[in-house]
Amino acid sequence: MVLIFGLKPQKGDVVCGDFNLYQRADGSFEKFPVVLVSGMHDGPVVSISANLHGDEYTGTLSIHELIQDKHFRDNLRGTIIFLPTLNPIGAIRKRRFYSFSNEDPNRNFPDEKSISLESKNFTRFCMKKLFLELKNYTSFHIDLHCSKLISNPFCYLRRDLLNGEVDKLVYQKSSLAVNHFGIPVVYNGSSNFDKIKNTFIGSLVYLAKIPGFTVELGSKKYVQSEHILTGVNGIKRTLKYLGVYFGDVNDSTLREDLFSGKKRVCMHPRLFQSGVIKFLVKPGDDIKSGDRVATINDLYGEKISDGFVYSKYDAHVLCQIEGAFFSKNDSILKLAIDDNI
Repeated sequence: MVLIFGLKPQKGDVVCGDFNLYQRADGSFEKFPVVLVSGMHDGPVVSISANLHGDEYTGTLSIHELIQDKHFRDNLRGTIIFLPTLNPIGAIRKRRFYSFSNEDPNRNFPDEKSISLESKNFTRFCMKKLFLELKNYTSFHIDLHCSKLISNPFCYLRRDLLNGEVDKLVYQKSSLAVNHFGIPVVYNGSSNFDKIKNTFIGSLVYLAKIPGFTVELGSKKYVQSEHILTGVNGIKRTLKYLGVYFGDVNDSTLREDLFSGKKRVCMHPRLFQSGVIKFLVKPGDDIKSGDRVATINDLYGEKISDGFVYSKYDAHVLCQIEGAFFSKNDSILKLAIDDNI
C-alpha cells in the first residue's frame, strides 16, 4: 500500500503522524500534523487542510470534530488526508504567517514557471514541498480559511475563464462540488486578486490539474461554534457528493442565486472621502443599489456630504472590513454581486 505523507493508511482506522517542512539550525523541525482517516471500502483520496494562516482557527476545529465523529468514520470509502493545522507555531503565536517569514504562504505556492526553479525563499521552498507531496495522492482538495474579523462563511471558486487558463474538466468538477458545501459561493479571479495561481488551490487547480475550492469559515482570530458546525456539515455534504462519505448529512437550504455561477466577490463601496465609519449593514444582509450601508463623519464628528455611504449594487454582504477610520478609496465591505456586472 502506498505511503501518504510517510504514513500507511489502514482500512477503518485513523493514522496520525507529522510532516517536516524543513530542519532548523538547532536540529528541530518546522512541521505540521497529518491524520489519515480511511473507510473499510476502497474509494478516492480526498485532502482537507486548515490553518495555513496561523490566525484562522475555525477550520482546525471543524476537522477535529470530524476526526472524533465515529459515525462519520464508519461511513467512509477511500481515505481522507486531514491536515488540521498547516501552521501550528503561527497558531500558537496568533500570527498569520510562518515563524520564519513575513510573507503570505498562500501567495507562495508554485506555478508553471516556478515549479522547476530552486528557491532560496523559505516560504516558497516549504509551500512547494507541501504541494509536491500532496499532488501525488489527492484527487480533490478543500482548503479551509477564515476571512475578515466580522464575516459569515462563504466559498471561493478560483477561476479566470476569460483567458482559458483553467482546465475545463477541473473547473467543472470544482464548480459542481463547491455547490454542495451549502454556503454562498463567489468567483474570484485575477482581476480581483493578485497571484491567484500561487495560492494553495490555485496551484493545485492550474498546475496539478486537481479540482478543489477554498472555504472561508467566517471570522479570523476568534471562533464561533456555529461556524465550526458550518464547516462540519459542509465537508460532509461535499464528501457525500464526491463518493467518499455515505452517512447522514444535513440538507442545505441556501438560496439558488448564492450558488456558483451566479455571484462574484466585490470590494465595495470605496470611500469618496477619508472619514470615520459606522456600519449600517452586517454580514448576511441583502442590500439594494442606493441603500445606505454606513454613516461617514470627519474627525470632529461632523457629517461628510450628507453623512452616508451608499451601495451602487444589489448585493449580499459577506464581510465587514475591520476598523472605523478609513481613507479615501478604501473599501469597507466584501460583497457577493451578480457575476455579469
